[in-house]
Amino acid sequence: MNLEEVKYKKIGNFVDNSIDKYRAKDNINFESMLKTYINNNGFFVVIDDNNKLIGYFDMYDMPLMKSLFVNFEESKTKTIRQLIDEGKLKLRSETVDYNEKVIDVLKKINGGSQNYYPVMREGILIGRVSKKILKEKIDELY
Repeated sequence: MNLEEVKYKKIGNFVDNSIDKYRAKDNINFESMLKTYINNNGFFVVIDDNNKLIGYFDMYDMPLMKSLFVNFEESKTKTIRQLIDEGKLKLRSETVDYNEKVIDVLKKINGGSQNYYPVMREGILIGRVSKKILKEKIDELY
């Protein structure tokens, strides 16, 4: 298979699916979330009790994280749900569908204001994708 054909493959074949390392329920406290966010290159997914996506933070949300870090003592023990309810955190919600073509996802990444996108399959989070992840997966498979 040549790389030209890869453009029309499903993005679901090229995702980082180690979701447990960068997701947590909305009752996680800010301090724990921030550690996970930093350890995952500025990406964190918030889910509810039914494992449904509530939203996520991308590395481009770093100014927001910094603003909360300034008042760290006040924020560190609050849950993500509390900070969202207080209007101090706003989650991103745009996702990529498992069946979208690689070329369409690349256009979305190149035209957007974020590095990572959560990949969903039938409403369930299955992983994340970025240009870097996409390149690594293509190199690995082809």
